Amino acid sequence: RPGSRSTRGGNPNTQERSELMATPPQVWDPHAASHVRALLTVVGERVAALVDESRRPDDVPDERRGHVFPLDLVIRDARDLAGVDSRLVISDADLSDDMTRWAMLCGLSDSELGSLIVAAAVHVDPRFEAFFIVLNNEVDTRGPSVATTLRLIGSDPSSPEGRRIFDADGFLSRMGLIELRRQDHPLPTRIVDASERFVRHLLGDGRFDGRVDNLLSWRSEPLIPGELLPDTGPFPEVPPLGSRHESAIVCMRSHQGSGAVCIAHHRLHMSGHPRALMLDAHDLPHDASECRDAVHASLREAALACTPMIVDARRIAADRVAEVIALLDQSFIPVIVITGPSVSVDLPPDRIVDVPVAAPAVRDAWLDYLTNQISSPRTVDTLQRLEPEDIRERLLHGNEKISASAPSDMGTLARPVIPTFRLSHVIVHDQVEGELSHLLSRVRLRDRVFDDWAMRPGGTRGRGITALFAGPSGTGKTMAAEALAGELGVPLFHVDL
Repeated sequence: RPGSRSTRGGNPNTQERSELMATPPQVWDPHAASHVRALLTVVGERVAALVDESRRPDDVPDERRGHVFPLDLVIRDARDLAGVDSRLVISDADLSDDMTRWAMLCGLSDSELGSLIVAAAVHVDPRFEAFFIVLNNEVDTRGPSVATTLRLIGSDPSSPEGRRIFDADGFLSRMGLIELRRQDHPLPTRIVDASERFVRHLLGDGRFDGRVDNLLSWRSEPLIPGELLPDTGPFPEVPPLGSRHESAIVCMRSHQGSGAVCIAHHRLHMSGHPRALMLDAHDLPHDASECRDAVHASLREAALACTPMIVDARRIAADRVAEVIALLDQSFIPVIVITGPSVSVDLPPDRIVDVPVAAPAVRDAWLDYLTNQISSPRTVDTLQRLEPEDIRERLLHGNEKISASAPSDMGTLARPVIPTFRLSHVIVHDQVEGELSHLLSRVRLRDRVFDDWAMRPGGTRGRGITALFAGPSGTGKTMAAEALAGELGVPLFHVDL
């Protein structure tokens, strides 16, 4: 049924959207295939009706067509899909609950959803390849043309409204759900191809695309309650996916220890998005083409799950932040990008939020809350500006887990080292032991001195602390550096110059 996005009740409000999204995504829906078969029976009947309708009294008789798709056989095979259930219209009962919920949250019109089903048909049942060759009236095609797709969903191929579905900047294309082949052809004869990931989603496969399986994670339950998070003041509206809002990106510029990810998730939850997809931009491929493909695949996963994204871009260079935001801005997916405090982004001022550093009392409250939640016997040094996620990991695994998470893409000059020593393992003179302890205290206390007490160093001096370990081989220089990293729970890198 061609129509507006209101055919399934319109875009849900905040409360309805929260209820629709409350169900966690399934890894596999065993009942989806039966619903797909019901959909294809209707598509097959429509194929038969269109082929039968196209026949003329002066057509070449089927017996003279040889192996070139006799129309009687095409009609017979198309109707074999339907069996005794011969219908020309897809009903809501033919759609699975997940597909109905997904279509509503995405704000899909009947025409858009029908186009997706038609494009996916050839990927599910190979008989549709022959059907589309006949309807396209072209042997060298393996899927429905734009004109064939529009005819099968009951729309006029010359209708501007119907053709707009296949615009390059339309929802289906920008979300990576369809792709038009043969771009050098006029629009009606271009081939509509459904992405394999959408086909798997239609068949009930909720697993991520293999290219981003190791990049994405779900954020469902709040790690820290909203009342324990710093106040960011006014926050930009996070539009629902179904609104297809062009300005769907919010940038949060934050310092370390601000609880930015928890704030982002809390704001999404308040906007009716109980869960979100997490992407650490540091894990994206460095190759520009591979990075673009990974971002687009991530956005498609968000579209299929009808969830916004939180992209943590604090560990990448400023120029790469701009590239990632430009890629994210090509979709309708609501995205909150978290960057460092001084990063300049090309977004309207009302889409940028500067997040303050959490006060020491707030960080202590995080530790108390997480300690009670986890019941961990470990202690965590809150003098450092730790994120709630870091506090949780240290309560669960100690410093070893944090140190082991060091990135491995450091090139040929550097390699990560997992610290196994502590200062108590290093046997040195009392004076050297005191200097190492002093160095450790400077690192632990610098955030309190620079931020909480506002005693910043003069000139161009920053937060970095440099120490020179000198001495003959075997006196414990490397061991001392490893012990400091182990005490602080920070990554250690061995750089060979």
